[in-house]
Parts: sequence; C-alpha cells; structure tokens
Amino acid sequence: MTTGLVRRATHLYDLPLAERVEILHPELAVLSFGGRRTIDVGVLCYKQRVMPDTTTRNGGRRVVLKSLDVSRFGSVQRLISHISASVRYGRLRLESLHSSFTRLIAYVNWADMQGFADVLVNDENARTAFRAYVSHIRDRVARNDISLNAGAKQQGEVARAIGRLYDIEDFERAFNLLRKDSNTSEVTSPPSETSQGRVLAICTSLFSGLSAFALEKRDYPYCLEMPSYLGFPNDSLWVFPGTSWFKTPSMLAASKTNAGYDFANGRLSTAEELKIEYPAQKTSHRWQDVLRDARIRVDSANADFNHRSRWRLGTQAFHAYFILFIAATGMNLAQVTELPWVDDEYEVEITRQGFRTIKWRAGGKNTSFELPIAALPAFKKFLELRKFVLQGRKCEYLFFRSLTPEEPARRYLSGLDTTYKLLNRLDPSLDMISAREWRAAKSDWLVRNTDPATAALVLQNTEKTVLRSYAEGSETRHFEEMGTFLGQVASAVVARDDVIAGGTPRSVGVCSSFGAPVQTTSSTPVTPDCRGSEGCLFCDKLKVHADERDTRKLLSCRYCIRLATPPGGSFESFEKLVQPVLDRIDQILGGIAERDPEMVQRVTQEVDEEGELDPYWASKASMLMSLEF
Repeated sequence: MTTGLVRRATHLYDLPLAERVEILHPELAVLSFGGRRTIDVGVLCYKQRVMPDTTTRNGGRRVVLKSLDVSRFGSVQRLISHISASVRYGRLRLESLHSSFTRLIAYVNWADMQGFADVLVNDENARTAFRAYVSHIRDRVARNDISLNAGAKQQGEVARAIGRLYDIEDFERAFNLLRKDSNTSEVTSPPSETSQGRVLAICTSLFSGLSAFALEKRDYPYCLEMPSYLGFPNDSLWVFPGTSWFKTPSMLAASKTNAGYDFANGRLSTAEELKIEYPAQKTSHRWQDVLRDARIRVDSANADFNHRSRWRLGTQAFHAYFILFIAATGMNLAQVTELPWVDDEYEVEITRQGFRTIKWRAGGKNTSFELPIAALPAFKKFLELRKFVLQGRKCEYLFFRSLTPEEPARRYLSGLDTTYKLLNRLDPSLDMISAREWRAAKSDWLVRNTDPATAALVLQNTEKTVLRSYAEGSETRHFEEMGTFLGQVASAVVARDDVIAGGTPRSVGVCSSFGAPVQTTSSTPVTPDCRGSEGCLFCDKLKVHADERDTRKLLSCRYCIRLATPPGGSFESFEKLVQPVLDRIDQILGGIAERDPEMVQRVTQEVDEEGELDPYWASKASMLMSLEF
C-alpha cells in the first residue's frame, strides 16, 4: 500500500476555460463540468496516487507529494486544453463529455500501473498502451468480471477519447474491439409499486404543501401535510424558519438541543421548557435569549414574503416537482435538464386521449413534451413556483439550480441525489428511484394500459426499444400476477368428488352460478358470458373437476379449436383470438395435472392421438370436418 498519501491543494476551473488562458500549475487543476461533475486532471502529474478515491467538488485525490513529475506538465496541459475545447466547440453534451474523459483518466491510471507511463506524450505510446488495454478488458469479460456490453462501452469510449485527443479519425478501427450484443442488453425493471407510491406521495406532499406556503404567503409555524404511511402525528410536520426547518418524531427523540421551536406542537417553546433546557449553571446561553431569538426569526420571516427561509422552502418544492415531472413524462434525465423555456409562451394541445402536449418555441426551435391530463394542474402550479424561486432573474432552462436567491440560475445538473437526501430524512427506508427506472415504470404502465406503439410515442422511442429495454415489468408485479394466476387455477379446479351446489353442466366444466358471469381479472382477453365455451373459461364461476370427464371436455375443446385454426397461422386476427383461449385451457389442465398427472397424460393421448372426444365436442368436430376445416 502506498504510504505518505495526503490530500493536496487544488484549484477548480469551470469549463470551458476563458480564451488564451494557460494553466501554469496543471498539478492543481480540477475541472468542473457544472453541478457536481468534476475531473481531477492534475492528479496525473503525480506518479503515486490513489484512484479511485473519494473527492469533494473543490478537493483533489490523495497523492504522494514527492512523486510530482514536472515532465508530465506539458502532457497534462495539452489534455486540459483539449477538454476545454471539447466543451466549447464539441457536439457532445456535458454529461457525455464528462463520462468520456472520466474513463480516459481511469485508462491513463491503469496504463501507469502497467508500466505504460507516457500514454499522454504521443499517439505511438497511446496505441501501444491501448492495445494492451483492449486485451485487459477482454480478459475481464472472459472472467465475467464485467458484462460484454460494459466492456464494449469502456473500450469504445476510451478509444474515441484518445482519437479526439490526438486528432486521429476512426482510431478504434485499428483494434479488435468488443461489440455490444443487443440481445444481452440490460433491461431496466420498474421499481415496485410500493416504492413508486411512497416516493410520489412524499414528493406530492412537499410540492403541494411547500408551494402553497411560498405562493399563498402562509405564516410560520406552518403545518405541512404528509403521507399517512409515515405514521407522523396527525399525518403532518410543523415547519419553522431556519436550516433545520422540520423534525420528524425520530429526530425529536434523538435531539439534544432546543432552538426555541416546539416541532411537535407547532409553537414556540415556553419559558418553563427552556429553563429546563438551559439551566444557568450549565451554559452561558440564557433561556431568555433563545426564546427572544426564536420569536425574532419567526416574526421576521412572517413579515417578509421573500424571506430567505421562504425561498429555501420554495426550492425544496421545486426539487420535489422535478421528480414528479420525470415520473409523469418518463423522460431521460438529460432530456429534462436540457429543456429550454420561455415564460408564459406555451400552448396546450390535445394529441391523444388522456394526454396533453405542452408546446413552445425557444432558441429558434419548436419544443414539446406530453403530460397526462391529471398532471397538468401541477405543472401550471410549478410554473408559478418557478417564478418565485427565480426572484426576478431569468433562466433559459425549465429546470435550474440556484443555491441562493441572488446567484445566477444555471442548468440543473445535480441529478436526483440531493432531493433524495431530503426524502430519506423523512423516510430513511425510502429507495432511490433513478430517472431510468421512472422511465421503465412509465413504459410499463403505458404497455399495460395502452399498447407498445402509444408507449413509444409518449416516450419518444421506438417500439423495439420500449419492448427490449423498458417492458420488463416490476418484480413485485410479477409475484403478484403469479400469485393471482395460481389462485385462479386453484379456485377453478376442484376435487373429483366435490358437488357443485346448483351447478350447471357446461361443455368445459360446471358453472356454479349460471347467468351471472364475472371475469377472473380486470384484463381478461375474452369477456365472459354464458353463451359460448370461450366465455366460460375466463369466468370465476367455472369449476372443473379433477376427473376424467372434465379433463376430456377441456382436451376436446382444445382439439376442436386447433382443428378450426387455419394452417400456418395464415389469419393473424384469428391467432390473436384463439391463443388466449388455448393458453387458458392449458393453465387449467396444469392445475388438474398437479392432482392426477397420470390421468391427464392418458386422456390427452386418447383425445389428441386416438380422437376419443367428449360427445359434445365430437359432434362439433364432425361439423368442422364436413366444412373441410
């Protein structure tokens, strides 16, 4: 292990650099791509360093100071200039550039450890090192350390970054790089409905309650309604001015200080309570001072409706809506953060049932996105909140970041981490749901409630991409659907000796309540009725005995359906109609087979191979044959 590692001094440079700026001390350079995205480039000037290593926005990685190699200054300076030019003139988004150059820095670090110390000096050294790197990644894939697609992405991005650095067109073509396999692409599963519901519930409470507080000029202390599942007293929290503007019951139980606020009851602390908290002999702070300061803070915030504490709560509502917007639209994080905006210059159009399209023109381009009708009022409220948070400033983006009311509003680049830190203070067990997972959840809902074509239109994707990457369905839903399915089969199949009171014999079993059909699920492919056999199969009144008679009925029904099906699936609509019926018959037969597999196997052979059909279905088969099916 390397000894003597220390956190060195650094200097943060915002990209792109100003024209003709020369960095005299590249060993100090940390480059900022906006938000929390930074790259410590200066660390490459040291031969001994720790990578990866935790780093803050303004802090560099740990190094051995004596290992500084001034001969690397020129190479690192050229790299910095190249990165700056890529940001200024390149066509890639900041996120893509940050990802690409982060991988390049990791590659240079690997090369150093493998003895390729001069990969940044010239393209010849770069080719030699990269050839070894390609073999290294292939070996990791072969050992299943990383997936094929991850390895292909790593090789490809580093190759393209090297090509841009040395201005070598198609640098990657000189190497036998891995290729992505679309059949093994990672499918994003939607988060569980419970996780989605909890995140949306908390974000809705924060957005609705805090935006009302800011826009409607409510007074402190403010009662903020919270989701009932949290179990807070009266399903609410009391809000006060200050950095720690709320305290949950668990926070109050662990709290050892009192700033003059009674968060449990929504009032200022009393003199008696503060006297116990601040006895004169144990602290220099008198209880009178604490109570006076608390009153001043509340009175000051209530007298100024643009008070900083009010602005801070408005920004919390702003960030909560950011998650609600991603969940409602299913847009990628990069798409959302790049949305331009011009105040009050948008139109709402009807495009398809249940959705509304928001259209506007910004930067000479027509821009639009779709929202469910139910999400439209919240969007309009958000636009009011946006003006409040801007405090008279202008911002070309719909979503932005601003740490203070005076700071220029910049593009929203911090992702969702900051907002989830707040949500986890309210519910420590809450799972973070990424933008990609919200997109998968949106796609899953659209596929289940509309069709893949509509899902592709709403998500601005192809049907193939939707079905391949986002139509997985959540694991929780799979378990629920499997449980429902098994329960349906179990309730439909009864013991051979069970007597169905008032039952009516049917061609596929026994109806326990003729004339009162009820579908087994809300999404059955065939609406149950009492006129046809296919309707019986999807009715919860159907009972099938696990005996030879009812088994033969089902198998005979399946035999006749297959007999009537056009050869080779020549009629697609016919296939769509009969396949769910055949699947349902097989499901019920599977339930019977669990009780008497030998009987099911024997009767199946008699029906399918020897033609020993149930009398009712035998007559149907004869009719079909006479019609030359």
